[in-house]
Amino acid sequence: MIVTYIRILCLSLAWMVAVSLPAQRLYQISGVPLYNGSLPLLNGWSGGFNNPVISPIDLDQDSLIDLFIYDKAAWKAQAFLNVGSTGHPAFLYAPEYDVTFPSGMQDWALVRDYDGDGAPDIFAYTGISNITVYHGRRIPGGGLAFDLVCPRLTYAYGVGGVDGIFVNADNMPVLTDVDYDGDIDILTADMTGSRINLYRNRSVEMGYGRDSLIYVNADGCWGNIYMNSGCGVSFFSCKTGAEGPAGLAPRTPRDGGGTLYAFDYEGDHDMDVLLADMSCSTIKFFRNDGDSMNPAVGYTDTLFPSYDHSVKIPVYPAAYGADADNDGYADMLVAPFTSNNLYLMKSEDVKCLQYYHNNGASLPLNTFHYLGDSLITPSTLDVGTESHPVFFDYNGDGLQDMVIGRYGRYHDWPQLALYANSGTVDSPAFVQVSDDWGGLHSYSLSGAYPAFGDMDGDGHADMLIGTQTGELDFFHNAGADTASFPSMTAASWFGIHAGTASTLCIYDLNGDSLSDIMVGGTSGNIRYYWNFGTRAVPQFSPDSVVNTLGHIYIHSTPVQTLEYSSPYVQTEQGTTYLYTGSREGWISKYLVDRDSIRHGGFALVSNDVTGISAGQHSTVAIADINHDGQNDYLIGNIRGGVTLFSDAYWGTGTSLPTGLSEITEDGRGVVAYPVPATDVLHIRSASADHYMHSAHLYDTEGRLVAAADAVSGVVTLSLGEVAAGVYILITTDEKRHLYRSKVTVLK
Repeated sequence: MIVTYIRILCLSLAWMVAVSLPAQRLYQISGVPLYNGSLPLLNGWSGGFNNPVISPIDLDQDSLIDLFIYDKAAWKAQAFLNVGSTGHPAFLYAPEYDVTFPSGMQDWALVRDYDGDGAPDIFAYTGISNITVYHGRRIPGGGLAFDLVCPRLTYAYGVGGVDGIFVNADNMPVLTDVDYDGDIDILTADMTGSRINLYRNRSVEMGYGRDSLIYVNADGCWGNIYMNSGCGVSFFSCKTGAEGPAGLAPRTPRDGGGTLYAFDYEGDHDMDVLLADMSCSTIKFFRNDGDSMNPAVGYTDTLFPSYDHSVKIPVYPAAYGADADNDGYADMLVAPFTSNNLYLMKSEDVKCLQYYHNNGASLPLNTFHYLGDSLITPSTLDVGTESHPVFFDYNGDGLQDMVIGRYGRYHDWPQLALYANSGTVDSPAFVQVSDDWGGLHSYSLSGAYPAFGDMDGDGHADMLIGTQTGELDFFHNAGADTASFPSMTAASWFGIHAGTASTLCIYDLNGDSLSDIMVGGTSGNIRYYWNFGTRAVPQFSPDSVVNTLGHIYIHSTPVQTLEYSSPYVQTEQGTTYLYTGSREGWISKYLVDRDSIRHGGFALVSNDVTGISAGQHSTVAIADINHDGQNDYLIGNIRGGVTLFSDAYWGTGTSLPTGLSEITEDGRGVVAYPVPATDVLHIRSASADHYMHSAHLYDTEGRLVAAADAVSGVVTLSLGEVAAGVYILITTDEKRHLYRSKVTVLK
């Protein structure tokens, strides 16, 4: 009766608590070409990684293992579809899934199909030291939807006792069938972080099949392992406290997180465990020499895998399993699982996804070979921690370029990255010019929040850099057509100290033809410094600041000690608006009232402009980069990458065609045939009103293998020299709208 009630409790709560629906969102643009030198960054607009938590799942039902990646630093969930082939791993960011994942997840989230219905389910931390469960379901057209089925996953104990399964923000649990009875069990560290608890799912035993989550605490000391303080482990019965074999360190108190990953190492039908500690940089392997019901740790590798290349993540690694290269064996992916402590870089934040290929095929069934950061991170734009992108035409060619500041990178100083727009007026493309533009690295700043504007009336945009400690550093533009900032003109300009994390915007807010300064930061407010000088000689005073411009207060829910705001001002059709990012990643929009600048409030137009969070600590810059008369939005976030949104549909497609053709939202689309292709591939528009311009075929490592322009509106690619495999097809129509798809070539 008790356990049955627990099952009904979770389901009844699901009826009362619904997942909030997203607001009307902008179009997310992922097809704009982005290059690092000559290498196309196929996942360049995905937003970067800091602490990716990885789950394997077949999202698009093509029998290939895709990746659900939840970034712990950003509280951001994303999907990467498998576009590789056997022995050739490749994944492509699929932004169309972003809006389907539930909001409210914090710190970690894992995908499992607990009921075996073919749709992914999500187990997540939501800020209450427990596990929240969202049930996934397929909807018409192949999409996904998630319903909250259990806000607090519980277990039964004693006579009538019920409590939440404890997993905090800094613990990574195991969600797998530990006892091999067909349902999802849970292994997790206890409240002290010293023991491993086994919560056994009794759904199958009670006759419910796999569709229920009915747990009991079956073992409070799985494997008789006791995790000591530091990186030590003691092997004895932690139930009785009996000392273990001579020479092993006695147990000592411990307080911290632990990450766990379970897999059957040698194929003997029981689970072995990988364990990492918050205070360590390595991973320990514990071989289960017992069985699935009576685990007993035997062999231990404290520097796993010591036989190849030991894991060494600067702080707190976590291991995940996924068949990345489609050979039937789960590879090992390792990433830092640092606590989401804002403004404190604890671990590698660029090359933060390590790939270990599973050699498989021979006993033991799981042996891993280190292949470095070769899986997804090389195909992304990622400057480190906290990206602050702005649009700025640095070379005066009339095309908007990108300058990206950053808070910093692990063991490195803040810098500016410059991506020049190498495209055309209506078809932008960006290529990296420098990762340390202006030599900002040499100033050893505490952060780099750039803004551009003509501060001295010479007709050239100067640069202000906001810092983490609140100073504004001024760089005079010494260039002519091409901007040049050879040296810092003035540190701590006018003695302004604008608070922690001084995110900047330069704009004539009060209409007196002088450039003013708006500054956000961790207060959640926006400060306004009005320019009371002249066009040639600006004047600011730290004493004349308006500390709460427009009575704007950007705060998270619940309110945090450190909030976040990042202003950007734009005039649209004669009306001036102030946009700002936030700690939680949303972009808000306010109507600027000049009569209320010194005193009074600005009206809120929207608290969610993009309709989806790009990740915590969002920043926004706006321009019309393809000259279609609509706003394009460049969004930065704590992960160090960028995402691109637009008010208008570009024809890039927010979904990947998997069959013959795809019709996009405005009726445009492409038809590629024959599919699969052998010696030739034809591409035409799906609409008689439009025609194709060109097509480029890339392999999964970003190399161009075939290209052609259209003849009479149809592109024909010759595939005679193209090997068999899966390729990425990028096509453009007569309006230079871009389309992406994956194409299989057979030989």
